Amino acid sequence: MKKIISIILIIFIIFFIFINISFEETVAENQDIVLGQSCALSGPAGALGSAFMNGANSYFGEVNAKGGVNGHKIKLISMDDYYEPNYAVKNTVDLIKNKKVFAMFGEIGTPTSKAVLPIITKHKIPFLMPFTGAKFLREPKNRYIINMRSSYEHETQALIEYLTQVDKKSKIAIFYQNDSYGQAGLYGVEKALKAKGLALVAEGKYRRNTLLIESAITTILDKKPDAIVMIGAYKPCALFIEEVKRRTYQEITFANISFVGSRALVNALNEKMDNVIISQVVPISNKLNKKEHRNFVYTEGYLAAKLFVKAVENTKSPLTREKFLDSFSKLAPTSLGGYLHLNIKNDTFNGLDKVYITKYKEGEFIELMEHTQ
Repeated sequence: MKKIISIILIIFIIFFIFINISFEETVAENQDIVLGQSCALSGPAGALGSAFMNGANSYFGEVNAKGGVNGHKIKLISMDDYYEPNYAVKNTVDLIKNKKVFAMFGEIGTPTSKAVLPIITKHKIPFLMPFTGAKFLREPKNRYIINMRSSYEHETQALIEYLTQVDKKSKIAIFYQNDSYGQAGLYGVEKALKAKGLALVAEGKYRRNTLLIESAITTILDKKPDAIVMIGAYKPCALFIEEVKRRTYQEITFANISFVGSRALVNALNEKMDNVIISQVVPISNKLNKKEHRNFVYTEGYLAAKLFVKAVENTKSPLTREKFLDSFSKLAPTSLGGYLHLNIKNDTFNGLDKVYITKYKEGEFIELMEHTQ
């Protein structure tokens, strides 16, 4: 049945991509700017989509309460795709064709982003601040993609730098999700290790949206690593950490990238975060003076919304997609909240250029290292 549904969805996608459909390009005066978001709101990655959505809506709410931006209120329509590509495509088609969104915003995940990319490119829909560091969203240049976060390649480079130079680890393994997200992380780790004259001692993988990690644990522990880089969602990563700690007395550093969802991982591990580090693409944000910003994903959603509003502010009326995209060239260097700086490199907007290695200790995150690419 699942196979039949997938085939039907593929046919639907192909039909949608190649049919000529007319979209509303201009946002009329005093009309709402409608954004569409397909993201995980349930399942093993559900906390990520919810946190990003809530962060974005928090800032949009502040702006709307003051009358909006350039006469426009902002409305975010979020739809659950369960972190599955087929549902992401279905949601994206609905949001573009039926909800008439101005842009897509805050897609959660690499496999879901990859699935909708042909639709975005074909119909020239802005694809804004996706929650992924995948290389295909950065290279080759695509005018319709605006990234705010650093790449997975940068995150894994920072983690390997910390593990080898600060933590003095040399036997490094990887636990990763067996899809385009995990492959992106695997590529980054192998590249960073090669630059240090090292190679992975073991690889273990699991299937997306499952907790099938037993084979990965056996494969990795057999090689007795002193550090394990983790490219996964918070539930399987938490279970993996718990099981590895239970089965060995060896001191192992568990190094996660930001997509894991730091607060979600802390909760899943009941705050037992010994020997766990996480790379972040936004700094520890108590400077924003909001309790919610202790959640890095919430903060990223909040700042992504702020970046969107800044771009709209810099777009002359009437607001169109093309004029809106042009406005990003006027934003760099700029700041969000007085401390977060954005830059344009190689004529493409890729936002942040720093990664922060963090650790959870005594109820809060502390910064261990800052890495600039």
